[in-house]
Amino acid sequence: MRYKAVCLFALLAGVIPPAHAEASPRSAATARADTSPAYVITPVRQPDGGVIDRLTWVDSTGQRRNTDSVASRGSEAWLAMMLDSTRHGVAFKNPKAFSEWLGAVTEPRFMTALATVAMEPDAYSQALDKLIDPETARNWAEFVDPALLMRWMSASVDPEFYLAIFNRMSDLEKYRRWAILPTTSEAIGVAATALRPATYSNWFNAGSSPKNQALASRVLDPGTYAIWLTAFADGVRRTGEGAVSEQTWITLPTSEAKPNPWLVNGKSYRY
Repeated sequence: MRYKAVCLFALLAGVIPPAHAEASPRSAATARADTSPAYVITPVRQPDGGVIDRLTWVDSTGQRRNTDSVASRGSEAWLAMMLDSTRHGVAFKNPKAFSEWLGAVTEPRFMTALATVAMEPDAYSQALDKLIDPETARNWAEFVDPALLMRWMSASVDPEFYLAIFNRMSDLEKYRRWAILPTTSEAIGVAATALRPATYSNWFNAGSSPKNQALASRVLDPGTYAIWLTAFADGVRRTGEGAVSEQTWITLPTSEAKPNPWLVNGKSYRY
């Protein structure tokens, strides 16, 4: 009883800190992970019916901030975007996204995800359905934007662009992941799927699927291509009028251009 009284008095006096006063390193790491920014892709509907993806991130305070970086997208997310022709091409519209795309598609997880998708008949029908979507035409029409060419010309003389590619392609952890790929659960799962009889039965039944038959009818319909070409012309018109290049998340920065370090009079030279 006397020992308990002494401990209680020391605790109240502040000599002995409470058990929960100091968090463990594991809980601190968990807290840091919980407050890390989360990226959100928000589709923005245009007045003409087009849809453009806008990338925002939510910080620890819950506020959304715009960013043109796509660093948060993993290999699976990049694969899903590449198979969707209404949204793909981001890596070639923005040099900053190209280095992230190159790092993602050279990961082993991208190859295992691609192999898994390649064995699914629905993946091909969905890709074809997106291909004949008028939104694909509007997406591809953005490649005629002159600002796109200027963006790549500026990146071609930017050392940071080449450094970003070098850092992703020289990552030793990437080579280690490739070395242990045959022993990972993803690779074993792909092999198991390839040996499963249900995989081949799905392919055998894909031709008789009503959804695929309806898709084939749309592909053979001349009106589909008329609508597609009209949407492409509309996208080119919008690009020529500046409707696409005025979007803040894909335009070049308006601040002063960085001087070229390889030129003697670099301070007065603009790309």
